[in-house]
Amino acid sequence: MATILIIEDEEILRDLYSAEFEDEEYHVLTASEGAMGLQLIRRGSIDLVILDLSLPDISGIQVLRTALEEIPELPVVINTAYPIHHNDFSTWSSAAYILKSADLGPLKDAVSRILRRKAGARQGVNNAPLKVEMERAVDPRRLDSISRL
Repeated sequence: MATILIIEDEEILRDLYSAEFEDEEYHVLTASEGAMGLQLIRRGSIDLVILDLSLPDISGIQVLRTALEEIPELPVVINTAYPIHHNDFSTWSSAAYILKSADLGPLKDAVSRILRRKAGARQGVNNAPLKVEMERAVDPRRLDSISRL
C-alpha cells in the first residue's frame, strides 16, 4: 500500500483528499503546514506528496525545493488554485501540476499514474538480473534471422 502525504492548509480540502485517497486504498498522512510536511517527509516511507503552494508558514515552492534536495526521487504533485505558479521554473521539477477543482479526477489520475510508473521502475530494477539471464540465453543466430524478416 502506497503512502501519500497531503500538505494542505485548508482543513476541508485536507479531509476531502484524505477520505478520497483512503477510499482508493492508499495510506494517507496529512500536514496543515509546510514545516510539518517536511518533518513527515524526513521520517521516510512517503511514496508521493500532494502539495498546496499557499501555506501559512512557508511557501509550497520552498517545501518542494527542500523535499527534492533531500529526496530527489520523491514524486511531488502540486495541487494549487493558482495557475501563475506554473510559470515558475521551480515548479517544473514536480511530477505533476494540477489546478484545484471540484472534479478530483485529474488529481486522482495523476497520483495513480505516477505511483504506477514508480512501481514499474522498481520492478524494472528488481528484474534486471532476470533480463541479463534472458539476454544470455538468446541465441544470436536466431536474432539475426529475425532481423532479416
